Amino acid sequence: IPFSMPVPSSEMWRVSPIVGVDKEWKVLKFRFFSDIACTKAVAIYPAPYSDPFESSLTDDDPSPNGAAFSLPGPLPRAAYPLVDGEAIDGWTSGRPCEPGECHFGFSFGNAAAGADRIREYVQVGCVEVVQSDMEGEFAEGLSLEYYKPDVGFVTYRTVMGLDGGRCFVPQFNASVSPFSRTPLA
Repeated sequence: IPFSMPVPSSEMWRVSPIVGVDKEWKVLKFRFFSDIACTKAVAIYPAPYSDPFESSLTDDDPSPNGAAFSLPGPLPRAAYPLVDGEAIDGWTSGRPCEPGECHFGFSFGNAAAGADRIREYVQVGCVEVVQSDMEGEFAEGLSLEYYKPDVGFVTYRTVMGLDGGRCFVPQFNASVSPFSRTPLA
């Protein structure tokens, strides 16, 4: 990417379709990176929605560092694409999505870790999204957005011309080596 604006920090990041999805938007996997080359993964440990008081966590489990969110819900299903190694079928909007009607994201912070960690500002320069490749279940265009206080969500990067499956926002050209990215498991 020859010219690049600075990577902003925000407590909330999300991806939204910028082209209508006919049947339902299906996100199978989702991963943030702190750099625009998609080489430095951001650690995401979603709060367990089935266990809001974290009583099922063991000493070996990492402490949650935020929560997944989506529109539409239900929220318990929103964390699925963020969990590595589980054989699950992702998150779905459950209905068609016009631009601005659906999103999937992560809010960083953990109130249980103390007042100074309620909101955690994280830089995200790139996101890897694996969508369904079935007709009517993927967005042909995506927007990576961050939350800016007193403004709302702001578009940071976009990508167009998608046909389902794995993509990166932003999409890369010859100035960024495609071999420097680590694919999702």
